[in-house]
Amino acid sequence: MSRRPTVLLNLQLALLLAPLLLAGCLDIPGLEPGDPCNANEICAEGLICEDAICVDNSTISWEAMSRPFTTTLHDVWGASATNVFAVGVNGTVLRYQGDGLNWVDANQQTSGGMKSTLQAVWGSGPTSVWAVGSSGIVHYDGTTWTKQEAFNELNELIGSYTLYDVHGDGGELYAVGSVSYSDPLVLRYEWGNQRWKKVTAASLSFAGRGVFVRGKKVWIVGTASHVLHFDGSTWKQQNLPSSTSDLALNAIWGFDGDNLVAVGPPSTLARLDSTGWKTDAKARGSGTAYRVWGTSAADLFVVGASSGGYTDQSSGIEHCGSSCSKNPVPDKLRSTTLRGVWGTADGKVVYAVGDTATILRRSR
Repeated sequence: MSRRPTVLLNLQLALLLAPLLLAGCLDIPGLEPGDPCNANEICAEGLICEDAICVDNSTISWEAMSRPFTTTLHDVWGASATNVFAVGVNGTVLRYQGDGLNWVDANQQTSGGMKSTLQAVWGSGPTSVWAVGSSGIVHYDGTTWTKQEAFNELNELIGSYTLYDVHGDGGELYAVGSVSYSDPLVLRYEWGNQRWKKVTAASLSFAGRGVFVRGKKVWIVGTASHVLHFDGSTWKQQNLPSSTSDLALNAIWGFDGDNLVAVGPPSTLARLDSTGWKTDAKARGSGTAYRVWGTSAADLFVVGASSGGYTDQSSGIEHCGSSCSKNPVPDKLRSTTLRGVWGTADGKVVYAVGDTATILRRSR
């Protein structure tokens, strides 16, 4: 007599009981929207815990905020959810201080009036914020924005340059860009001299577009298919997979110094982990990406040109974990290019900025 029916029955019974048995041993997070969160208020990837229930993170919508200008904004950074700066063309500096949906012009706080285009903004706190751009670096001390100078290896003023990103951590502060397209520029802030100085040891072979600092370590990306990395003592080139060619990257973001993500070309997402850099050429939508920010490798926001490739309407914002999905924006802004993104450490409030001074906020 065959024992196959008995074996199949036992297997089916084991499969049915497995979730119950595991639930008794493990605190499994909710796997579907509407499931309860686990004891640590954690849900499966792509879901977040709201009032003890798992909610689909990609369905949380963005709201448009009011602004005094319609000029393009390139970046956004905040000291808190209600103390946020956005910068852009013609020296535009906008600030949000918790006044409903209203942003105000903060350029009048600039010493001498900032006129050149600002590409990036970052701060170590509410009274120490830097903005960089076309032949300009300005610092905010809590009251006034003042211009700072950049010097080359001979301690001579660098007259004309463009910086595309600025970032710091633990007393280290860097900015990257180029003097010309063929003459890359890496600057490090000298706290003792209170000035920016060219880092000749970096030997950047491409125009820098993005920089990320964690402790003494630095990563720089730009118009090349590799990453320049400083490990605290030596600058070295980190190569992306050999199958990747002409991969110009616009931005880089990290979480613990060992896990980073870089974006730029349409559809592509590059990740660094303990095994090295990997690229996924089909991770995202069809839009070029300009910035990336997140709270973890499973909770990333990528902004850029409006992305197709999804089943519903296009959007300039994507939310990424192991894969990416379109984040809904107001209907009239679906085709708007977004250029900067920043959020609070817990990810509960996120801001995105872009063309025609578009400012969006995502709250939960």
